[in-house]
Amino acid sequence: MSDPISNQIDRIGERRLAGCAIRFLALVVLGCVVLGITVRRTHDPGVRLAVALGVSGLLFGFYTFCLSARAAGFLTRVFVLLPLVVSLLVFAYRTLFGRSEELPLRLVLAPLALALGFLTGRGRR
Repeated sequence: MSDPISNQIDRIGERRLAGCAIRFLALVVLGCVVLGITVRRTHDPGVRLAVALGVSGLLFGFYTFCLSARAAGFLTRVFVLLPLVVSLLVFAYRTLFGRSEELPLRLVLAPLALALGFLTGRGRR
């Protein structure tokens, strides 16, 4: 004998899972389209890297809701501080060692797109 309430709960869970999977696939496809358009239209490696990192950060941030509050907080600190530290180190390398021809400023600032994309994806609620 099947319980109608447990069947309803199972169906609700299956619909939510299917909805999350469809949203994830839609975001991946949209991110691939944006990245493809960017790669086709620009030859600047800084812009390409910024778009790729921004889309990746958006996907990671969008799905932090499934983590515990502690894990999501830790991941937020990592995804905000790591790109900031990398950008500062590359900027120092660029300015202190005279590498401004090899490292354009857009390439130095590109890791910050990861943090921006992550915070945008996380703040969607």
